[in-house]
Amino acid sequence: MAQPTIKARKAKVYSYEGTLTETIHVRTAHVLTDSQRELVLQFIGGIGFLGVMALPGFIESFPWPF
Repeated sequence: MAQPTIKARKAKVYSYEGTLTETIHVRTAHVLTDSQRELVLQFIGGIGFLGVMALPGFIESFPWPF
């Protein structure tokens, strides 16, 4: 499984002395595993391939000239 990513953000922190700007570190977890991400990319590639293969038939279905 992929390691979580640590992101740093600047945030305003309120205290008795006033407003301070601090760096806050946030750990984000990935929604998909590496194998699930690969399957999604394969699916998108397959849909794109089918679209490219259907494009010539779609173009030839139009009457020429316009």
